[in-house]
Amino acid sequence: MEIKTQIVPEVLLLEKEQEIDAEDFGTALADAYEEMATALLSAGVAVKGEPFVHYLAVESKGEIHTDPLKVGFCLPIEKEFSVASSLKIRKRPAFNAAVASFLEDDNDSELIYRLLLEEIEKEKGTFTYESYEYYEEVAGKAETIIQLPYL
Repeated sequence: MEIKTQIVPEVLLLEKEQEIDAEDFGTALADAYEEMATALLSAGVAVKGEPFVHYLAVESKGEIHTDPLKVGFCLPIEKEFSVASSLKIRKRPAFNAAVASFLEDDNDSELIYRLLLEEIEKEKGTFTYESYEYYEEVAGKAETIIQLPYL
């Protein structure tokens, strides 16, 4: 596992925010990305990066609120276009983040969030109570990247 701080660049996003039960995450994820893909295809707009999940409510100890789970399913996109009211397009500004990247066998999220919060403390930053998680495949293994924004 690698932990570091970095500036995450600005990005234009297509996002679907939802409040769901934690056990419905997989279904909500699939439905959201299907809805977004349909909108993108209809508008002829391309995806410009990896999909990710925006956890909108994270406690100061790094625990994600799960009752309900407040999430945004996100796709970076190349340009703005007209979307249904269930979706939104927004420009996420650049931000400072403590970042962890790890492979599938290193999945103690409570520990990882705690280490990221310690990194923010070292930087004398203020945690913004949200997180971004990316899931990618690297050399046949699942890699997770977690970003905790701070001011």
